[in-house]
Amino acid sequence: MKRIFLLPLLLVLFSMVAKGQQVQNAIDTLSIDKIKSPKKTIQPYEGEIRFGLGGSGYCFGTSISLELRRNFDGKPYDMGIQLKYNEPIIPIWSDYTETSLAVTGDLNAWQGKNFNPFVGSAIGVGYCKSNNKYDDDNFFLMTFTARAGLELFKGLRLMADIGVTSKGGAVLNIYTGLVFGGRNKKIKNKK
Repeated sequence: MKRIFLLPLLLVLFSMVAKGQQVQNAIDTLSIDKIKSPKKTIQPYEGEIRFGLGGSGYCFGTSISLELRRNFDGKPYDMGIQLKYNEPIIPIWSDYTETSLAVTGDLNAWQGKNFNPFVGSAIGVGYCKSNNKYDDDNFFLMTFTARAGLELFKGLRLMADIGVTSKGGAVLNIYTGLVFGGRNKKIKNKK
């Protein structure tokens, strides 16, 4: 009677051992392939030029921005510096040209992919110059900007931001930008 149960038990154990060996071989194969394939990482620096339209209750105008960012390997965020120039086209209540310099930071959902949503912010200082010949009110102010957008094909950025200033102004901008750098790069494995 014991032999009847022993034979099926040995067959089950033998099949488990054989299946376990197949699984282990598959794992070993995957591990070797991962070691041999080059790892991808993001280039450490990228630059961007943006053109946009924006406005508030005071004016409607154009904006151009230059930004240099530093990507951190293996991290979903970047930091940078931004130079922005806003020029009013249709002054409603005010006619100021603003130039600002800010520190930026973005959190990227899928950095290095063809579809990369991101959110971020910028904080800095701006200088406003009056374009009105009757008003000589030029001044410095602090700026804070919250922004969100989408980077497509590792080079085209669509972005919206809302900026507030220490003088109480708020401006909504919509941008299209071109990114240079920040692409995937292949790193050869050291043996």
